[in-house]
Amino acid sequence: MQVKRNPWTPTQLKAFRKLYPHKRTADIVDVIGHSVDTMHKKAMSLGITKSAAFMKSKASGNFVKGAKNSNRSTFKKCDIPWNKGMKGLQIRGVESRFKKGNTPKNYKPIGTVVTHGDGYCYTKIADPNVWELTHRLTWRLAGNEPPVHPNVLRFKDGNQLNCTIENLELSSKVGMMAANSVQRLPEDLRRAIHLHGVLIRAINGN
Repeated sequence: MQVKRNPWTPTQLKAFRKLYPHKRTADIVDVIGHSVDTMHKKAMSLGITKSAAFMKSKASGNFVKGAKNSNRSTFKKCDIPWNKGMKGLQIRGVESRFKKGNTPKNYKPIGTVVTHGDGYCYTKIADPNVWELTHRLTWRLAGNEPPVHPNVLRFKDGNQLNCTIENLELSSKVGMMAANSVQRLPEDLRRAIHLHGVLIRAINGN
């Protein structure tokens, strides 16, 4: 539902410019035809302020008899602040603060395994938020040295979620690219390539 607006007329603006600096805003509501809040916003947008004479008058609410440039909200010398002796006092917000020693709701214990958007599994290995690729962790915990460039860890069955040590092997990036290319071929052709490799190794005595 669209909110109806009450636009300012030229007559209202003229009267507003004339009266606002010298009158209480609440006293000119009926004359101008806009609310106090609306008039304050309009004054800010036009750069109009209350006059110095008005600010010193009783109507402004700042007048104190016998005082120069007085203001009721001014802190006067020798006044005692209301919060004296209450250093560290918390008025609000304590209920929602994180208390020392409390465990946040989204805390993940060490050993938690999650799958990220990149398709790989990650395992939490330390607090507060230290994670490691699960297949690399599996390889390392099996007593193997981390792969060094250009070698990488390869999933034998092509499934990145199968992080068992039996499914991992070292491979060069070139070999890995070739393996991935083969995986995209039809099953019969993959089998023929595999048998061809077996035959070549047998001929070479490997």
